[in-house]
Amino acid sequence: MKLTSLDGVAGPHGGSAVATNGLLHDEVLTRLNAG
Repeated sequence: MKLTSLDGVAGPHGGSAVATNGLLHDEVLTRLNAG
């Protein structure tokens, strides 16, 4: 599992949170930040 903020800062302290299985994390962040 991987947990970062929408900005990619590791952990739960970035003001936002994205949790994934780790394999998809970079793709999820890219898609969420694209709009």
